[in-house]
Amino acid sequence: MQQGLNELFLILIRIVLTVGTLTSCDPARILVIKASNKPNTSVAFYANTNILPYANDSVSEKIIIKIPEVATSTYSDTTFCYGLGGWGDESVISSFSQSIDSIVVINNSKIVVIDNQADINSYLLKNRRGYAKRKLVIEAK
Repeated sequence: MQQGLNELFLILIRIVLTVGTLTSCDPARILVIKASNKPNTSVAFYANTNILPYANDSVSEKIIIKIPEVATSTYSDTTFCYGLGGWGDESVISSFSQSIDSIVVINNSKIVVIDNQADINSYLLKNRRGYAKRKLVIEAK
C-alpha cells in the first residue's frame, strides 16, 4: 500500500514538473510576412534596418521588404525570429512599430496603405497569433 502511494506521488510530481516546465518557457517571437498564391497579392514593409532580428541599433538604413519579391511569383512567405518573449506585451509592438514607415498590403487589386504610426501599431496588435501571441502575421490573402 505504501509503495503504491509513493509511486502515485512520484507520478504526480513528474506531471506537475512537466506541465510547469512546458508552460513557463518564453515562446519565440516570430514575424511572418506572406502573400497567398492569388494574383495581385503582395505585402511590402517600408522600414529601417532596426526591424531586422538582432540589428545594430546604431546603424539605421531604410529598407523595403516585399513579398513576393517579383510579381510573377506565387505563394511566398518570409519568417523572422527575434528571440524569446512573444508579442504579448504592447510596449514590444509599440517599440517595433517605431521602425516601420509604412505597410502596403495588396489583396486582389485592393491596396491598403498603412502609414500613420498609430495605425501601424494598431494593425500589428490585431495581427498577433498563437500561444502567448508569439507570432505576428502580416498576410495578403
